[in-house]
Amino acid sequence: SSGINAEYGGVVKTRNLELAYCTGQLDSGQGQLKILRCKDSHLLKDWEREKEVSWKETFTCLDWYVSPDESLIAIGTVDNSVRLYEYDSSKQDWSFLDTIAHPQNSKVYDVSFAPNPGRSFHTLAIAASYLQIKSFKIEGGRVVVMREQENRVCEEENRVQVWRLSWSCLGTSLCTTGDDGLLRMWKNSTKWECTRKVKWNGVEP
Repeated sequence: SSGINAEYGGVVKTRNLELAYCTGQLDSGQGQLKILRCKDSHLLKDWEREKEVSWKETFTCLDWYVSPDESLIAIGTVDNSVRLYEYDSSKQDWSFLDTIAHPQNSKVYDVSFAPNPGRSFHTLAIAASYLQIKSFKIEGGRVVVMREQENRVCEEENRVQVWRLSWSCLGTSLCTTGDDGLLRMWKNSTKWECTRKVKWNGVEP
């Protein structure tokens, strides 16, 4: 298998440095999530495997959300879905939560949790055949998508393949890159609007 993506994260309550990475094989359609814990965070040695999950889908990307109260991992797949995992402090183990499906049959290229200062819900951006943004809560060990917070994205600017995502530090604006070579900056009012477009050389089109 080949390494696809890796992210540093951790569980705040355990004060451990942890690394999650996903691997995949397109020919076999098999994906793996591996989570490693570092015993010595100063010297970055003596890593031990904490969790390993295999799935009959090829994983493509991952993102790690860490707060004092919870830790989540989102994993994109080639089969138009995002798998969510949560750390259960009572069991000291990671458990599968739910799957968020992208409306179109599209490979997921990137996923990114918005920073969550003071909000009672999570927001996740998904880069695929177009940009998708989902807000959800976790209730009773399940993902509940918040319909009242359903994030509509301006259709006129959301017709190209999205490759990469990056949130602002407050999670109120989002940058994306796409197939057309443009950097798009998004802000949310009643829906997510593209407020600016920039070419790779810094010139606005």
